[in-house]
Amino acid sequence: MVVRNRNAPVVVAGPRRVMAGLAAVYGAYVGVVVCWGFHTFDPLLLSVFAVSAVILALPAALARPTRFNGACYAMAALVLVVGCWLAIGGLFLLYPAVLPLLLATTTLPMARHPWPVVITAALLAVAPPIFFALVS
Repeated sequence: MVVRNRNAPVVVAGPRRVMAGLAAVYGAYVGVVVCWGFHTFDPLLLSVFAVSAVILALPAALARPTRFNGACYAMAALVLVVGCWLAIGGLFLLYPAVLPLLLATTTLPMARHPWPVVITAALLAVAPPIFFALVS
């Protein structure tokens, strides 16, 4: 009979941290796309999205394995709430960053192959340009 040790540390594998890190990469990427879409280089606008990228990187970089899921859920909720409050400033563009944070909390899809990470990265890569194509 196999007895499960409930006190053993939980291991957060690399694909889960990579998936959570995609949210931070998306935060920086959307800042660049916004500046490119408006045909302007605004250091203030870039700094707002850079700070959001640093905040989105917290679950991937600093969360202990036992608190990883909670950190991902907290960042997803923070993005949704702050995106509603600061929608006029364009932070609603960070809504797609919630997808990798929520997918990082599940282990089953990423256990066998890296396709969920690749597909999520591709979706995040095309989201801001599609938005600017629809708006303009």
